Amino acid sequence: MMIAKEMVVYTGASVVEKAVPLMLLPILTRLLDTAEYGQITLLMAVVTVLTPIIGLSLEGFIRVVYHKESSKEFPLYVGNVGTIFVISFLAIFSLSLIWGGELSRLLGWNIKIIYYGIATAGLQFLVLLRLVIYQTSRNVWGFSFLQLSRAFFDLMLVLALVVMLKGGAEERIQAYFLSFVASSIFALVFFARDGLLRLDWNKSFIKRGLKFSLPLVPHTFALAAVFTVDRFIISLSTDGLDILGVLGVAVALSSPALILANSINRAFMPWSFEQFRKNKDINVVAVSYFLWILMSLFCVIYTVVLWWGFDLIVGERYLSAKTPTILLVWIGWFKLVYYLVAKGVVFSEKMRIFPVISISIGLGYLLSLWIYTLIIGSIDILVISWLMLSYHFLVALVTAVVSQKIFYQPWFDFASVGQVYRKQFTDK
Repeated sequence: MMIAKEMVVYTGASVVEKAVPLMLLPILTRLLDTAEYGQITLLMAVVTVLTPIIGLSLEGFIRVVYHKESSKEFPLYVGNVGTIFVISFLAIFSLSLIWGGELSRLLGWNIKIIYYGIATAGLQFLVLLRLVIYQTSRNVWGFSFLQLSRAFFDLMLVLALVVMLKGGAEERIQAYFLSFVASSIFALVFFARDGLLRLDWNKSFIKRGLKFSLPLVPHTFALAAVFTVDRFIISLSTDGLDILGVLGVAVALSSPALILANSINRAFMPWSFEQFRKNKDINVVAVSYFLWILMSLFCVIYTVVLWWGFDLIVGERYLSAKTPTILLVWIGWFKLVYYLVAKGVVFSEKMRIFPVISISIGLGYLLSLWIYTLIIGSIDILVISWLMLSYHFLVALVTAVVSQKIFYQPWFDFASVGQVYRKQFTDK
């Protein structure tokens, strides 16, 4: 199946991309103390929460439009999305010039984290938009090249600025930012080469894009903010940067599970949309069950690997991250569940329910974290990991129930699922 080949390519590219920070992890954990690593974690959290705000989650709109509109109109939609992005970025940047200093003093941050965060988030959206178009058009090689280019630049810059020049947290942040500068230049070149920079303002296109994306922004923001605001809350506690540093290591080491979940989603979503358009929902359900089993096996195996090999990967400063890392691996499993049950709603463009789910559950997570951190005063990395895992479990569960009412899929038609499997076996 083409989808299997695409999944292999996406997974391979993602593994190589994520192998860079994992490869650098044993070096950085020995060169940087936990507080310095905490600053890096904080910057990446700022980028995560700002990207959906600056980009207004319009990459999701482009993904759907590609399957519904003609190839002649598609570049016009891309151009109008680009115009909205520029306006949004300039608005956020202007606000940072006015309120950035006050915000940094209030939170006790270095002002550079805010400015680097805004600039990097804008560049990241440009790269993300180009990646989504590659993914949606099923151009796995273009996707992989652009994805890996940023990882390559990041590796080279870290080795130069942090390892060779013996830099610290600020130099690691600079390397992260400059890697996005380089990859965004590639993205713009590829936009121009493929004729996707047609800047023809169209009110109907803008209205449709905003109608799709604005209800989605609170949802995307909530998903990003949950694991950004929690970093902010933790940073306010005693030894907050040290806890953030350990958490950053745990998140990095558990990331292969999320890599696999995201890679499966990238390959599976375009194919799923094609099946939905042909009213072959049962094919989507059948493949979803297979992917769940695959993901379960991966998580079990990776958990065992971490249990026995964790001490060899990190230095003594970060040994407290072992159990939290193992817990966070299973976030990838729940993330895949979420992707598989939610894609029907995305195809239907009925996005309003997503913000309700993510915001309500996210507020519960942040409230629990706030109570533990600033009221009880006994927050530690293990408690944080359990709270994060519980959040993803609840989001996946509630989304599964609600999405079935909005866009019904035959999840319990096991006879038809079996027929799909038998047909594939017979054809082969």
